[in-house]
Amino acid sequence: MNKWDDLISIIIGGLKQLSTSDFYITIIAAFLFSILCFFFCNYYSKLWNKSFRTSFTHKLLSGFASFFTFLFFISFISFSNLSVVVKNTINNWANELEKNGEWAHKISSKAYYKIKESGLEDFSNFPEPTPNNCAIPISKPESRELTAKIFSDEACLNFNSLHPFIAKLINTEAGIPTKTVKDDINRFFLDKNNHTYLINDAVNLVAKTIMDELIIQVPRIVFVSKIILIIAFLIIQSIPFGLIGLAAYRNLKITS
Repeated sequence: MNKWDDLISIIIGGLKQLSTSDFYITIIAAFLFSILCFFFCNYYSKLWNKSFRTSFTHKLLSGFASFFTFLFFISFISFSNLSVVVKNTINNWANELEKNGEWAHKISSKAYYKIKESGLEDFSNFPEPTPNNCAIPISKPESRELTAKIFSDEACLNFNSLHPFIAKLINTEAGIPTKTVKDDINRFFLDKNNHTYLINDAVNLVAKTIMDELIIQVPRIVFVSKIILIIAFLIIQSIPFGLIGLAAYRNLKITS
């Protein structure tokens, strides 16, 4: 999924959070504002050049401004529900990740061979990983930290690839939750008093810790997203308004 697909999915998700009446009110209000934008963009140049006549091209520019006003309005309303949408997205991603056997086998195999190459652990009783079974000995702090880094890096990369727009806002760089994951792994051994860490434990743990880390940042995401949306709206609207205004100004100079 690319950033635009992710953004569209978020906007649609936010609109789905609206009640039926609020949804129709939003669409009608967006339509009315877009009409006002069209007429204002088409006629605002007469404020300083009453003789200026807009051409077909200028009307197309006004239509462009009107269309983006409609999109901005429904997006801004949708972003009011961004907190719920992002939390649902994170929960759904975490649940899917826990069920993703291919991903689990990939990262468990990677961790298995990395730990084995490090020479930190005794692998005499730990066979090579298979799709249905992979146990990794991580009795030492160094091997636990290495395993935690591999799991958290892969989980972050997985989230970034599936939800690039949210990942960009949250800045989920690979390895962000490593310390948290490592601490939870240490607590795992403290509670269960063993030296074998199963991949299912790791997948559940990584998904939960990353989800918790991301949810903490939801308020900032909502604020930043709305600021970005407003800035983008102003930049885009400056194009049709600017071109029409420039044409009116040039016409004023010619006629004067």
